Amino acid sequence: MFTHFPPADTYNGSLTGSELAYFERNFKEKGRSSIGIDLFGWGDGGGGPTREMMAAGRRAADLEGSPKVEFGTAEDFFERALAEYPDAPVWNGELYLEPHRGTYSARSAPSRATAAASTSCTRPSRSRPSPRSAPSTPTPTTSSPRCGRTRR
Repeated sequence: MFTHFPPADTYNGSLTGSELAYFERNFKEKGRSSIGIDLFGWGDGGGGPTREMMAAGRRAADLEGSPKVEFGTAEDFFERALAEYPDAPVWNGELYLEPHRGTYSARSAPSRATAAASTSCTRPSRSRPSPRSAPSTPTPTTSSPRCGRTRR
């Protein structure tokens, strides 16, 4: 799997001058690759890029002192990036994707079990009131006795 972490650290970019300057400073593959992807627009159902964002990108296409902006697809970007950087580092094992709080793993069953156990330890467990208890009786909250213990 060939991956790329967008240097702008956001998927809701706006292509402003300060954002592009940060993109360039934060580009980790400088010297090995000449292209990075900047995800811009109002993401997650927010409507995509605005006219102002598109205009800012067109202005930065050939602006001296600014990273050159080209519009394209993610597929085009990854094809170009892989062709330009065929000796990219290889990672074996799990790859923790911190910005998305996700993990790509070949060991998905243990990862799912760990996530389920972690979730059960952070959520208080509630005991169900018996059918005979009065409706005004508060539901007690307890934590699982197994959470936080390790085997030696």
